[in-house]
Amino acid sequence: MLEEIFKLIFTGLIGGICAFFILLRYFFSSYAKEKGRNLATKEDIAEITKKVEEVKHQYNLLLEQFKSHNQLRLAALDKRLEVHQEAFSLWKELSFSIMSGKETTPTTIKCENWWWKNCFYLDAESREAFWKAIRLAPENYHALPLKERIEIRDILNSTYDALQKAVELPPIKDFNLDDYNIQQEEKV
Repeated sequence: MLEEIFKLIFTGLIGGICAFFILLRYFFSSYAKEKGRNLATKEDIAEITKKVEEVKHQYNLLLEQFKSHNQLRLAALDKRLEVHQEAFSLWKELSFSIMSGKETTPTTIKCENWWWKNCFYLDAESREAFWKAIRLAPENYHALPLKERIEIRDILNSTYDALQKAVELPPIKDFNLDDYNIQQEEKV
């Protein structure tokens, strides 16, 4: 009877150990699979995060370049408007001296000296037109043949058009508050 009890205990013990190892194997297998999935997910997330950060960095670099470029353009805007206004005044003086029959050399020299100091602030079309007007300013406009006078007048007019076009602002009537989601207050 003691032998049967030992046999029963031994069989139960072996069965329990086998059941324990089967449960352990099942649990460990599931645990290992889940751990493996979690590790793979962490690696995937790390790679995705790295790529997102690279894209953010590239975007920020482009944004900074864009801001720098626009700041440079805005910084020169006041000077460019001022120079275009000066060019207009000199154009007017040159046109008046040509059309009135006065001596144009002093005005031409004044315009040329100004042009050399300020030409790069003018836009390309204004710069070329203004230089052409200076170079073609005759001493005695009224003594020229009609064809040449018309050509000079056309050059002076195209210079005016180029200067005006360079500083033209959009009309106020095109400004629409609805485009900017701004609510207008009703006047009582």
